[in-house]
Amino acid sequence: FKGLKAKGWQPEIGCHGYIWSYRKDFNGSLAKIDFDGIVPVLDDSETVEDKKLTLYLSDELTDIEYSEVIREIKELLY
Repeated sequence: FKGLKAKGWQPEIGCHGYIWSYRKDFNGSLAKIDFDGIVPVLDDSETVEDKKLTLYLSDELTDIEYSEVIREIKELLY
């Protein structure tokens, strides 16, 4: 998940210093990634755990914004 912030995704930090989700704003439209489980803010480990992701997309996203989000999610998976 480290590359998301460089692409404009903002972490939503919950209690005890854990990231609950990431969100990206597009001129009033929103894309959001929720995790099944938690991600520590200061996670320096090289071990990758499988996470179930839920992606929420605003109906107002343009086709270009939509394809940008999908491309960035695919980069997470591979």
